[in-house]
Amino acid sequence: MRLEKITSQELKRLIALKSNKLSFDEVTEDDLDRITELVLNSKSFNGEDTGITLDMIALFPSLEDIRLIGFEVDKAVMEILAGQQG
Repeated sequence: MRLEKITSQELKRLIALKSNKLSFDEVTEDDLDRITELVLNSKSFNGEDTGITLDMIALFPSLEDIRLIGFEVDKAVMEILAGQQG
């Protein structure tokens, strides 16, 4: 299951928010399929690492728009992004 691969508390919070759920525990695989837009930040407001890695992009097959903040994008990430194109 894709949900089990998500360990970042920040990403869990974002997914719950995007899915209109009160908690990540309520999120389903179908909810991941419906997410079309994400803003991912490598650092939280207090400067701590969020634990979000860019390979997690592959968990969202319907992404249309993504904003990356504080990440180094290498060839592997570019391939993941290219694979997301319809």
